[in-house]
Amino acid sequence: MKPVSRYLFESIFKYWNHYYAVLPYNLNWQRTLSRQERQFLAENPIVVCDVGARGAAPEELAPLFGDMLYYAFDADEEECNRLRQLDHPFRERSLFPYFIGSDAPETPFYLYKARGESSTFLPGKRFATVFAGAEFGVEREITMSSISLDTFFANEEAHLPDFLKLDTQGSELEILRGASRAVQSATLIEVEVEFIEVYKGQPLFKAAYRDWE
Repeated sequence: MKPVSRYLFESIFKYWNHYYAVLPYNLNWQRTLSRQERQFLAENPIVVCDVGARGAAPEELAPLFGDMLYYAFDADEEECNRLRQLDHPFRERSLFPYFIGSDAPETPFYLYKARGESSTFLPGKRFATVFAGAEFGVEREITMSSISLDTFFANEEAHLPDFLKLDTQGSELEILRGASRAVQSATLIEVEVEFIEVYKGQPLFKAAYRDWE
């Protein structure tokens, strides 16, 4: 089955909800690369910075995994340790158990019943009532130190990203504000943005657009 046909097939039949059927952003990424293109990537690997890396790297990048330097960040050290035990398809992979945000020695962080929903924000009451139910709730609050991406790249011998992905349950705008070097370097930025308040007090699309207009 051709790659494009396979993705369309899976988007219709594999997932119970179309929300989970994520097609590649650019179907050209699914085409077979020429020898010259492969040689270029061998000499110039794609640098991906994935903030909020729980689970796995973005599947839409799968055809390029072998040509990637993959930097993964997750505030949950247990999740980072779990990922370290797994084989990976990347050219190189580095996992950092860092809470990325602003530079602050103490930041409140809420561990949710479902760990992937953990956030610096409390649940939005309306969203929890109408959409999410009782499982969308806080188990306990902890305090963490946070570091900005600008500080990370200043301190570490790491390549600046070509692709920046942020999925951090409401704190994406704060990360962008502390990531000027990464933003200037990146060719493509993927950011999760909400139009309704999933988390209480989180910046919504309108505020984020105004901030970066």
